Amino acid sequence: VHKKKNLLSYPSMELRKNKLFISTIVAAGGTGSRLGIAGGKQLLSLAGKPILIHTLEKLIPFSSEMIIVIEASKIERLQEMIDKYGLKNNIKKIVAGGDTRAISVHNAFTETSPEAELIMIHDGVRPFIEPKNIEQTINAAEQFGAAVLCTKVKDTIKKEAQGFIAETPQRELLWAAQTPQVIKKQWMEEAYQQLPNWQTCTDDVSLVEMLQKKVKIVEGSYTNIKITTAEDLLIAESFLKKRSI
Repeated sequence: VHKKKNLLSYPSMELRKNKLFISTIVAAGGTGSRLGIAGGKQLLSLAGKPILIHTLEKLIPFSSEMIIVIEASKIERLQEMIDKYGLKNNIKKIVAGGDTRAISVHNAFTETSPEAELIMIHDGVRPFIEPKNIEQTINAAEQFGAAVLCTKVKDTIKKEAQGFIAETPQRELLWAAQTPQVIKKQWMEEAYQQLPNWQTCTDDVSLVEMLQKKVKIVEGSYTNIKITTAEDLLIAESFLKKRSI
């Protein structure tokens, strides 16, 4: 049994917190260059609160421990922000990111507790993740070993070769990967130990795919956007306005 103090809680998660030790890694290493800001998109304010704080508050009820990975230059500012919003007791550690997402997640993974059973990785700039989708992804990973939240692709996708269309994949088979992505800790350990090119992974369940293991798809929501551009920020603000109405 793993108990945590000062956690935000959803009633449906009381049994979940006592059943599994879930170590949550929040990937917050983006620079914010596409938003045209120097301070980092994850620390940008959304409805009077930093985007990352919105995200953390969604994840805390599902986490036995939480590790945030961010640029080294932003660690001190993030620590002050966490203290300000009363989340200090919910964060195990803040670690410095690396040159790629894969390296950043690995840096955080090395800080997870030995008793962790599942590793949940979520983007720090996806503040609209629904609690039901988090729980569904955790349930799927518990059953199948790894799971990823996805949405069905709405556009027709073209594969290119030398500037021309080479192939039109069947749209019904295509999914856009989101986060959270939840993986058995043992599988991640195997990937880091066995795969010589794990640093090339662009998302987390790719580690599992490279091990030739299956990843369960969990259908998510189109509102679970990743805020990376100025247009995304406008969409996020419109979501909040609609919810307040």
